[in-house]
Amino acid sequence: MNNKQTEDKKSRTFPVVLSFLLICLCVLLSACGASGGRHVGTVEEVPLTPDTSTVMDFRFEDHLGAAGQLLEELKTAPEEDFTVEPVTLDGTDGVSILSYNGTDSHVRIPDRIGGFAVLSIGPEAFSDNVSLEGLAIPSGVKSVSPGCLQGANRLVLLSMPTLPDQHLGALFGAATWRNNRMYIPSSLLYLCLSGGESISEYQYAECIHLKAVLLPDTLEAMEACAFYGCTDLEEIRFPERMERIGERAFLDCRGLHDLILPDLQSAGQGILEGCMSVRSLSLPFLGKENGDGETAFLAFTFGSDDVTWTRYIPESLEELTLRGGTCLFPMAFYRCTSLRTLHLPPSLEEIGDRALAGCEMLRSLDVPDSVSRIGAEACKNCLRLTQVNLPQGLSELGIQCFMECISLSEITLPDSLTSIPNGCFADCSALREVHAGAGIETGAEAFAHTPLSEPDET
Repeated sequence: MNNKQTEDKKSRTFPVVLSFLLICLCVLLSACGASGGRHVGTVEEVPLTPDTSTVMDFRFEDHLGAAGQLLEELKTAPEEDFTVEPVTLDGTDGVSILSYNGTDSHVRIPDRIGGFAVLSIGPEAFSDNVSLEGLAIPSGVKSVSPGCLQGANRLVLLSMPTLPDQHLGALFGAATWRNNRMYIPSSLLYLCLSGGESISEYQYAECIHLKAVLLPDTLEAMEACAFYGCTDLEEIRFPERMERIGERAFLDCRGLHDLILPDLQSAGQGILEGCMSVRSLSLPFLGKENGDGETAFLAFTFGSDDVTWTRYIPESLEELTLRGGTCLFPMAFYRCTSLRTLHLPPSLEEIGDRALAGCEMLRSLDVPDSVSRIGAEACKNCLRLTQVNLPQGLSELGIQCFMECISLSEITLPDSLTSIPNGCFADCSALREVHAGAGIETGAEAFAHTPLSEPDET
C-alpha cells in the first residue's frame, strides 16, 4: 500500500472517530441533565432570593377549608398602621383609609379607627404592596376605590364586602371585567365575600386563578355570567337563603367538580354550561322553576334548550341528587350516559316516559315510596342496571319500561301492581327471576327475548 493510499485511509477514519467521540460526549451530557445537574458528593447551591412565583404551598384538596382557615388566621392590624381621613357616605360619618404603613403580610382592617367606622378604601391604600398575602376588608365598608390593590402581586386571600356593579379586577387596575384575567394576580386563590344581597352580571368573571369562593350568608340572587370564565374555580359555598341564579352564571368554570346548589326558587338556562369536570351534583329541582315541565331536563342546566342535545351534559358526571319535585318529567335524564348513581326525592310521585332512558352506566335505582306510576320506556336501555327497588304503592308500569336492561337478572314487583305491560322487560337478556303477586296479568311480549320467554319467542 503506497503512502497516498495510507493517507486516504487515515483521512476517512478520522471523521468516524471524531463522530464517535462526539456521540459519547452527548450521552454524558444527557446523563448529567437527567440527574438535574447535581454532582455526587457536593452540596446543591441554594438561590439567595426566594422564588416569588409561589408565595405559599397550597396543595389542599379542600380549598374551602383552606380559605376558612386562612381567614381565621388574619389578625386585626393596629390602628396606627393606617393613614386615614374623614369621610361621609350615605349620611354616615367615618374614615377612609389612605394608606397602610405596616409590614405584616396578613392584614385584617379594623372596623373602626379613632372611634369612627371605616367606610371606604382609598385608591392607593395597598397599591404596590408586594408583601401582602392576606387581606380582610370590613363588611361595613361601602366603597373600595379602583386600583387600591394594583401591584399587590402576592395576594392569596381576599375577604371583602359584596359591592354592587364593581367588578373584582377594578381593585387591581382593570378598566372592565374583560381585563380581569390580565390584572388580577395569579396568586389570588381565595375570595371570601361578606354582606350584600346580590351579585351583578360579570362581577367576578374571568378571575381565572381563583380556586374557592365563599359567598355571603346574606346573598339572595346572582345575575347572569357572574363567575363566567373562572376556569380554575373548584369549590364554591352557597348560602341557604339564596333564591335565584341567573343564566350561565358559571359558564366555562371547568374546574368545578362537586356542587350542592341551595334551595332556589329559579335557575336560568345553562347555569353550569361548560362545567365539564362536574362529578357530583345536588339540585333542588330540574329546569327553570320547580314544576316547569318544559325545562325540567338535566341538559337545560348545562346549557341546552333541546332535551335531545345531551352533549351538553359533562361526561364526568357520575352522581346526582334531586331533592325536590313531585314529577320526573319525560326525558328528564335522557341519555345521561355517565351517570352511575341517582338519588330521587321522597316527594316524587311519578316518573315520566323515557325519564331515565339511555342512562347506560346507572347501576341501581331506588324508586321512592310515593311513586305510583313509571312511564313508557322510562328505564329503557339502562345497560348496566342490576338492581331495581320498586315501592309497594306502585300501580302502573309503562310499555317497554325496562326494555334492553341487559344486566338485570332479578326483580321483585309489588303486590299493588296488577299488570305487566307489553314489552316491559323485552330484551333483558340476563333476566331469570321475577317475583310477582299471584294473578298478575302479563302483556304481549312482556318478557320477549329473555330466559323467561316461551321457546317459540326465543
